[in-house]
Amino acid sequence: MTLADRVAGSYESNREAVYRYLVVRGVEPGVAQEITQEAFLRLHTELTAGRDVRNDRAWVFAVAHNLGESWRSTGAAGAGLEYESAAPEEGPEQRLLGAERMVRLRRAVAALSPQQRVCLHLRAEGMRYREIGEVLGIGTSTVSEFLRRAIERLRKAVEE
Repeated sequence: MTLADRVAGSYESNREAVYRYLVVRGVEPGVAQEITQEAFLRLHTELTAGRDVRNDRAWVFAVAHNLGESWRSTGAAGAGLEYESAAPEEGPEQRLLGAERMVRLRRAVAALSPQQRVCLHLRAEGMRYREIGEVLGIGTSTVSEFLRRAIERLRKAVEE
């Protein structure tokens, strides 16, 4: 496999997930597209320079995460998470209960620590604990603990 094939394959496999991750983290969609492209360009540059990148996906997510955090720290951050409301075929009572549940869920997500939110978003993108750890520069046991606590808090909030 050539270098170009490797980067192209990684781009096709991970582009949408990286973009979604950035948008969920509060990066404006246009900026998220630019950051996504920049992350893959940096992967190409890194590989062209002969540096060893063992896990393209984790490496690209780490670069995108860092670029997104840099952008967010400039004060240009967007709204963050968006959730769908109840399905239209439900009755008014079900929609009201669903809306109340979503409010509780939003509050619970907002109450999570930044590390818990990031771990949860990356896990929702299908990343393994090891990959999340590589993106964030933490151990897999720490990832596991952040996710365990986050899921526990969200479960309690939704069940209330």
